[in-house]
Amino acid sequence: MIRVSDLQLAQRTKKPKNGFYAQVEELIKEITPVKEDIERKKTLEGKSGKKYHPAYFIKNANAVIEPLAHPVQAVDWTKIASVFQEFYDLNKAGANYELYAILDDEDNDWPDEPKILLSDVAKILLWSRRKQWKDKILKAVA
Repeated sequence: MIRVSDLQLAQRTKKPKNGFYAQVEELIKEITPVKEDIERKKTLEGKSGKKYHPAYFIKNANAVIEPLAHPVQAVDWTKIASVFQEFYDLNKAGANYELYAILDDEDNDWPDEPKILLSDVAKILLWSRRKQWKDKILKAVA
C-alpha cells in the first residue's frame, strides 16, 4: 500500500514556481516607463482571424511578451505549440509586432527542440540572462 502511494506522488506533475511570473511582471513594469503602456491579456487578431490574449502587450513598442515557466518534468508541448501558433499568426498579420518568448532557465536548461521551434517565430529571451537583454528591450520601449 505504501509503495502505490509513493508511486502516485512521484508521478504527480509539479507546478512551476509562481515567483517566475511575478518576477517577469516586475521586470516589465521596470522597463516600461509609462505604466499605461502595459496591457495584460489584450486582444490581438492574427492573420487567420483568430483572437489571441498574450500575457503582456507593450503598446509603444508594439511588443508581445509570453513568459514560459520551465517544465519541471516533461516539456509542455501544448503550451509551446500554443505560443508558437499565436506568434506565427501574429507575424503573418502584418502589424509588425515585436514578439518575445521569455524562457525560465534559472534552475534547468530548456531542451533545444522548443527553443529552436520558438526561435522561428520570436526572439527567445532567457530569464537567467535578463541583465543582458533588459537594456535592449529598454531601448525598444523608449
